[in-house]
Amino acid sequence: MVDAGLIFTAVVPVFLLIGLGWLMRWRGWFSAQGEKDVMRLVIYVLFPCLIFRFVLGNDLLRDVNIVAEAVLCGFGFITAGALLVALLAPLLGIRERRERGTFAFVTAVYNFGYIAIPVATILPFDKQTIGVLLVVNVGIDFAIWSVGVVMVSGKFTLQSLRRAFSPPVIATIIALPVNYFGYHVHVPGAVTELINMLAACAIPIGIFIIGVAFCELAREQGARLRPNVAIGAVLFRHGLLPALMLGAAWLLPFSPAVKNVIIVHAAMPCGIFPVVLAKHFGGAGNLAFQAVAASSAVGFVTIPLWVQVGFSILH
Repeated sequence: MVDAGLIFTAVVPVFLLIGLGWLMRWRGWFSAQGEKDVMRLVIYVLFPCLIFRFVLGNDLLRDVNIVAEAVLCGFGFITAGALLVALLAPLLGIRERRERGTFAFVTAVYNFGYIAIPVATILPFDKQTIGVLLVVNVGIDFAIWSVGVVMVSGKFTLQSLRRAFSPPVIATIIALPVNYFGYHVHVPGAVTELINMLAACAIPIGIFIIGVAFCELAREQGARLRPNVAIGAVLFRHGLLPALMLGAAWLLPFSPAVKNVIIVHAAMPCGIFPVVLAKHFGGAGNLAFQAVAASSAVGFVTIPLWVQVGFSILH
């Protein structure tokens, strides 16, 4: 059994760092252009280095079955969650197609990176589990750019699916065969050290820029309160969906490493990126922002609780 207090202590700095990013953008100490530049650094350099750090030399990821299971797990949970919420959304009074699709999408897509990874690192997992988590994220990316785009915009295009091949996904696609064939042992030590240095920056800088982006989204979307959206997001993202994810992990023959990833992912609040995507593809931006804001606030408390429940069920 893990200590919920320990998890809570680990989560606090994450939310404080998000708050610092928010404060600096709100006070004008961090510009909109700075946000774009730093986000580009995170996506194109730091996060790929993080992937190389945890995938290269990872014995678990030399098992093709685990790799396939991880990708399908990421795609399957996001897709099933979005379809289920879309089916149940009318019970909350969310019936219009655009709002219904947006709500289902943002509620189903949890924060699978910048909060999930710090939580996973303080749990009693093997280091290799972080590598598996990063591969699960590949499946999530494909779910976002296929099922997610369809739910928000009402249409599917190959152009949107091509965006799933982001720098982190490409880094994973490169790292997996390099790891499988053992070519990473030929990487010069200086390059490995550089990768490790950059990887260490990925999470703190990524969390900080989430706060900056969240402040900017709050300014853009306004604050028209919709209680049914906020309450519904909390009920689904912090109640029904994590219970179903852990139940599926208990019933289905997932590998131990993938089960550990599910424990972490089930506890996560809504991700912030779906708000940006919803706005870009004509979704209900204000609704998306309110759902994510409510989930983020509640997640501060529920993350330790769901992780503890997950451990009690799956360990």
